[in-house]
Amino acid sequence: MYLTLKTKKIIYKYETKSEFGYSVSSQSSSSFILTDDNRIFVLFVNSIAILDRENFKIKFVKKLPFSVSNGGAYIDGRIYFAGSSRIYSFSVK
Repeated sequence: MYLTLKTKKIIYKYETKSEFGYSVSSQSSSSFILTDDNRIFVLFVNSIAILDRENFKIKFVKKLPFSVSNGGAYIDGRIYFAGSSRIYSFSVK
């Protein structure tokens, strides 16, 4: 679901559960990760996807062999996130 800040109206709605599963809910604001080249990655419980800013579609990037438990951060070309008691990273260069 995307809103315009000016009018605060929904401009696009996209159901992701059937295709990607659940999004990361702990630190949910950190499930959307902006890179330094303005790409937006989305963390799901078992996968990583990217948001196409032109048409608002979400495209699959990587299936994960573990569950993501907490939202992530972008540093130096990598997305860092937690899965249970471990820290993982994924290169997005």
